[in-house]
Amino acid sequence: MLVIGARIQESEDETSTPIEELEVGQCIYDPVKDQNQFIVKMLKKQVVPAYLNHMNRDAYAPVRIFAHALGKDMPSMDLLVSSEQLILVGDFSRGLCGYNERSAISLCATGAARHEVERINLPVTYFVPLFSAPAVFRANGLMLYGCSINDIVHRSNRKRLI
Repeated sequence: MLVIGARIQESEDETSTPIEELEVGQCIYDPVKDQNQFIVKMLKKQVVPAYLNHMNRDAYAPVRIFAHALGKDMPSMDLLVSSEQLILVGDFSRGLCGYNERSAISLCATGAARHEVERINLPVTYFVPLFSAPAVFRANGLMLYGCSINDIVHRSNRKRLI
């Protein structure tokens, strides 16, 4: 899940759109296959209210990944995501698609990110682009995992935010 201001790469030439302006039917750039491939099937919006009264309320606070913390233009500017957002980091010699996956919250231990728990006292609006199949896309130059509509159906059966 991404917070307002995250820029989603649309094409090879790095044209991007703010997440909040993304539209259903819009094509998203696939950095793994180096082509425009994924079509946004749904854009889900989730608002976490200010002063959430929940025993795990800090878990709903966003994680700020600092500009250039994971390499040149990775991300190109600070990026706010949910703590569970999966990020692909590393090089093409390891892991799925040549990258290792990390949750955003795990980057806090490396100093590449900070859990913005003080922001939970303000409303936080998350956006989730959904695709017909799991996808990899770029937000602010960083490669992220995207969910399919089917993933959301399975997750909604659990008692938690998307």
